[in-house]
Formats: sequence, C-alpha cells, structure tokens
Amino acid sequence: MIKIQIYPVTMLGTNCCYLVDEATGKCAVSDPGERSRQLERQIDNKGGKLDYVLLTITFATQSSLRTNTVLRSSRASTTKHSSKTAT
Repeated sequence: MIKIQIYPVTMLGTNCCYLVDEATGKCAVSDPGERSRQLERQIDNKGGKLDYVLLTITFATQSSLRTNTVLRSSRASTTKHSSKTAT
C-alpha cells in the first residue's frame, strides 16, 4: 500500500505529495516547487533518503511555455531584422 501525505508549498499553496510504499520503504516526492521544512522533517524521519522526485506539468503550464517561447522567438527575429535594416 502507498501512503500519501500532501504538503502545500509555494505562495499559491500548490500540492506537493510525499509518497511512501509501505511494502518496500521507497519514498518519492511530487512537484516540490519550494522548500518545506515540514516535508524535510518527514523525509528525515524516514532516514533522509528519497528514491524518486516526480515532476508534473499541467496543460496550462504547457500553453504558457509555448506562448512565451513563441513571443521570445518573434522578438528575437524582429530584433535581428531591425539591426540589419539599421546598418
């Protein structure tokens, strides 16, 4: 059985999950977006070892990354074009 504890992290209180497989003792943390002393204490109580760190990405984050990348590349091409025209 996998035991799950949820820790709110970041100013937005996003969920960071601490997972322990009780059969094997292996531990994982998902989405540790910021330092949490409470979570650190929990990890220390289990011997201070994490077996896995899991990072997830949401659809909203993917869209934001895609939009920012497109904006940056358009600015870069505009900047390159302007500098060629100016010389």
